[in-house]
Amino acid sequence: MIDFSKVNVRIDEEWLLSRLNPSTIFRLYHGDFMLGKVYPSVFRKDKDPACGFFIHKGTGALLYNDIAQGEKLNCIQFVMKLYDLKYYAAINKIAAYFGLIEGEKIVSDEWLKESDDFEEEIKREEVL
Repeated sequence: MIDFSKVNVRIDEEWLLSRLNPSTIFRLYHGDFMLGKVYPSVFRKDKDPACGFFIHKGTGALLYNDIAQGEKLNCIQFVMKLYDLKYYAAINKIAAYFGLIEGEKIVSDEWLKESDDFEEEIKREEVL
């Protein structure tokens, strides 16, 4: 019998996003959001909110858009910037928080179920 706890798996963006939706990751680190709505930046104090989420027409990727800074971030880049982490540190943080790897799991099964419903709302908004 194979002991899978000793198998090395390369944890990268592809691996992570095969297990989690970007909207679920954004929801954990940003909070609930709607496409096309404007929010204050989580990275600085805003007099006038200038950030939001959109689906990139070319790639279909869900992105955080900071209009004031001219910055578009995917969910991993968002976590990297939020915690000042390098790429693999951000991926490991996300994976641990969701209980995909050993570490501090902070997401409950109930919250994940709500996130599945949230993902469906995002897909409906995208169609509109």
